[in-house]
Amino acid sequence: MNEGTWDLSVFYQDFDDPALRGDIDAIRAAAEGMENLLAQDRPEADRLEAMVSCLEDMTNRLTRAYGYAELTLAADTENEGALRLMDELSALMVEVQLCQSRCVRHVGGVSGLDQLIEGREALRENGFILREMARQSAHMLPAELEKWMLRMSLDGGDAFSKLRDRLIGTHTVDLNGKAQPLPAVRGMAYDPDPAVRKAAYEAELASYRKIETPMAFCLSCIKGEALTMCEAKGYSDVLSQQLAESRMDHETLDAMWTAIRPCAAATHPACAATKASTLLKGTRRGALTATLPSVRTRMFRLRTRRRVNSYSTPPAMRRCGSGWVICPPPDLGKNRIILSA
Repeated sequence: MNEGTWDLSVFYQDFDDPALRGDIDAIRAAAEGMENLLAQDRPEADRLEAMVSCLEDMTNRLTRAYGYAELTLAADTENEGALRLMDELSALMVEVQLCQSRCVRHVGGVSGLDQLIEGREALRENGFILREMARQSAHMLPAELEKWMLRMSLDGGDAFSKLRDRLIGTHTVDLNGKAQPLPAVRGMAYDPDPAVRKAAYEAELASYRKIETPMAFCLSCIKGEALTMCEAKGYSDVLSQQLAESRMDHETLDAMWTAIRPCAAATHPACAATKASTLLKGTRRGALTATLPSVRTRMFRLRTRRRVNSYSTPPAMRRCGSGWVICPPPDLGKNRIILSA
């Protein structure tokens, strides 16, 4: 691995690699052929087994192609080959999503699914995902509108998500009289010198003023699409959708918050100030839980339909002596959201 890059030949040799084009063509062919596969006159167990095999192969190829593009962009945000590939894959994802939706609707309409799963080894190995597809069938976009809604999202939330990534990927921070890449400044959070950590943190926050307006538009449009999709899929609110996609229920979430709230005393200003003061002395480099550089104000990603199309801010923070603490969350009822990094 060279400075700022890594060897991605485990995926493809380059963006002109015939293997890459072969994977994209195979994904497209599988997506377009799924309807015929599901309509074949054959035993239902055979149909499900063929569907699972096709989806598995498609997922592996997609993961490889996306991984190559995204890892390239992680080191070079303006790589033209990677940007072109991402655009092509985003458009292809519409067909992939339609293919997956056909599968979900089909599985949701299969009678005696549990018996079919138990009767085949290949289906038993994928029983969890098949049963989950059956549950998801109750929250599908209207079939006659899905294609157009997904295509519109390419110029909506998906486009604003890419803009957000580009803004962050090319963002620089003015520190010590020179512009430095954002990842380099964030890396200073682990410097043993508290003065360096504090200067980097404050410089990072100040730098966001340069992109606050376009970033606000990005987040607003991304969230707006997420709300529209949530309503179209028949969920009562975004929290319910996120819980379902995270395989969690409201009772589990409430139990987690019930366990967290009694610990709010640990964030009392007097307690946190004492702990932060001790840690800032540099006695334990790894124990920076309450110090300002380790509590980052960054954007968290919400799991949504495809890659990323929703963001939210982290819990509230307040200064406490020489450190920072996370304020205990209020009871937000149905307006709460699930955050996942």
